Amino acid sequence: MLTAIDGALLTHELIKVRVTGNDEVSASDLSAEVEKRTRSSVAQVIGKTLVLYRARKKDPVIVLPKLGSKTEKAAKRATAKASKPAKASK
Repeated sequence: MLTAIDGALLTHELIKVRVTGNDEVSASDLSAEVEKRTRSSVAQVIGKTLVLYRARKKDPVIVLPKLGSKTEKAAKRATAKASKPAKASK
């Protein structure tokens, strides 16, 4: 299975992997191991589905902002602002 995931990530930078089988292991439980063994990043876990991302070495289609960039800082500020409780008006 990991070979198939690795091959798909060579062709497509973003893929979905459905975790099937017994209910003892969830997609969340497998995410860290899949990340490590496929050198990818788990973008999201939706139920029994993992969304994996790994940039292509040559001609990447999806370009993420660099860590510490203005875009990332602005997103963190917006998230922090949205998570603060609203002040009660008088």
